[in-house]
Amino acid sequence: MKRKIILQLLVVSVIVTGCGKSESSNVAASSDEAISSNVVVSDETTVGGEVSQTDNTSDLSEETSSEDSVEDSAEGYKKAYIEAAKSIKEKHDFDSLKFGLIDFDGDDTPELVAKMSGSCWLYTYEDGKLRCLMDGWVYGNAGDLGYEYAPGKGIVVDGGSPFYGALYYSAYFSKHEEGELVLDYKEEEYHFDDKDGDGFPSDEELEGFSEQKVFKMEYTCENGENLSEDQIKEKIDSYNSYTFEFLEGTYSYEKFIKELS
Repeated sequence: MKRKIILQLLVVSVIVTGCGKSESSNVAASSDEAISSNVVVSDETTVGGEVSQTDNTSDLSEETSSEDSVEDSAEGYKKAYIEAAKSIKEKHDFDSLKFGLIDFDGDDTPELVAKMSGSCWLYTYEDGKLRCLMDGWVYGNAGDLGYEYAPGKGIVVDGGSPFYGALYYSAYFSKHEEGELVLDYKEEEYHFDDKDGDGFPSDEELEGFSEQKVFKMEYTCENGENLSEDQIKEKIDSYNSYTFEFLEGTYSYEKFIKELS
């Protein structure tokens, strides 16, 4: 009887022991899965228990949007400049007509310049619209060799020497809120004695004319600013410190269209 009881106890012990191992195995397996899961998550940077893929996606989206915006702007000015060049070419079909792109005002969008003998055009593209800054401005009289600009500064200067060099002038233009360029300041160098002050040399006044002698310097403001002559001179002196280049194109119409296309 005792032997039977002992055998029964042994069987119960074996069963209980087997169940304990089975539960331990299940716990270990669950623990391994959790560790494995944590390892995978740790490969991604986690913040507050969440994978930070959203932030990376957001940054990429913003970069892509910015690139798209730049591309849209480029496509916009190219199309606008092609139409402007086409319009100029239809009205002025001359061999001397040349086109080009320049950095007039220092922003990310280049400006269109067109030039032929005696006339010059300048266009910019801003706020999604084409704006004409110079519409066939003429040059060539009284020693006027053409318009010059200071790259990236938004300044155009035109100069000449009427009356066979008795007077030298420089006129400075800039871009205002809308419309074409505006004449801001003018500098005049008198090589004759302007006794009557009318700015024109009479025969009598030309008797003392000399290109090597300066009788008078005159500075005027043309845009309505209330500036003294010294202040105007200061402005002009700052402009004259820039490097100027002639406003001119280098491409034929066909090559210019091809470049933009």
